[in-house]
Amino acid sequence: MTFIFIVFRPYHIISAYNIIQVIKKKYPDAKCIGYISNAKDEFWDDLFDYDKIFDERYYSFNLFFEKNILNVAKVVSNNIKINSCINTIYENNRQVDGIITFSDTWKLYQKLVVKYKNVTNNCIVMDEGAALYYKNTVAESSLARKLIRKLLNGVDYESCSMGEHSKTLKVYANYPDKVKCTDKKIYQMPKLDYTKIIDVLKVKPEIIKSSKKKCLFISTPTFILKNNDKTNSVDSTMKLFEILSENNIEIYFKMHPANETIDDIRIYLDKFREVKVIEDQSIPVELLCAANNFDYIISPISSALLNLSSFKFNCISLPYFATKFLECYDLLELFKANGIKVALNEEELLSIIKIDETVELDKKVDDWSQQQSDDNSEFITSFIN
Repeated sequence: MTFIFIVFRPYHIISAYNIIQVIKKKYPDAKCIGYISNAKDEFWDDLFDYDKIFDERYYSFNLFFEKNILNVAKVVSNNIKINSCINTIYENNRQVDGIITFSDTWKLYQKLVVKYKNVTNNCIVMDEGAALYYKNTVAESSLARKLIRKLLNGVDYESCSMGEHSKTLKVYANYPDKVKCTDKKIYQMPKLDYTKIIDVLKVKPEIIKSSKKKCLFISTPTFILKNNDKTNSVDSTMKLFEILSENNIEIYFKMHPANETIDDIRIYLDKFREVKVIEDQSIPVELLCAANNFDYIISPISSALLNLSSFKFNCISLPYFATKFLECYDLLELFKANGIKVALNEEELLSIIKIDETVELDKKVDDWSQQQSDDNSEFITSFIN
């Protein structure tokens, strides 16, 4: 058996590693290939010991289309390199039993499923976050942009929401009943065991020591914010940091690994000198939080809140940062059902922080493996068949 895992961020590598462990427990001879890509031309070789994760691996740089839409030569050149990498994978692995991705909107996945026409029953999307639970901006884009994407990426390219590519058959979700792609086979995502990933990490998460209350702010990818929502998000972030500073709470900024750099958040750092940026941005937020007991973990709508809330962290969602977030009714209800506090405006946020000053926060994580189920027979059955 041979499976290809397309990974784009450290969180995907953690998830892939857990899934591979489950597969190999049942099928020790299964071959698991890693197709590692990123928009920043970094592949985290200094973070992960890939020899312990994948039996074979390939790399290719992947441009973000929205940031390079006018640079046709750059996009075409990037596509040539991706096609070359895919051809090499195909030459070395003619028969593949499954293609697993964390987003079927990526052109790497779309090109692979076209190349491997025989893998018609096992093209799989794994839950990577909130994008699986609401329509994304690619699917909502204009006809002109969709045509440009096809011209640059090939006629088989589909502008779709997460989980809705025509070749995708199965979707594994942490919350199957909330998934929007109703024409697919929806299954329960296996729980991640964060204790296992320590075995393949080359570095350890940063340990933060402070006598003050600490807040970790998890940023949102800037490319999913458009026009007035970008301005609103910047203004809301400024106000949030002001509120936290006034309440003597230390602020730690975790940039989103998708496309943010220091330059993207310079506007905040210039105004709030006390904001500390997490130095190693490649460390997944779940591992960072496993090493540090933050008093607050705040994000506009990051699905990382769902992972962290299950381990009793004090999580707060601020959907008022963007209009489109306020429209994610099912996701916000899911947050509330999992103990995540949802503030719809600055007054509600301030109220949450003031209330928490009078109660002892239940945020201690004693055993990250407690959520892991040993019985993965149902997952294996649905995954292989």
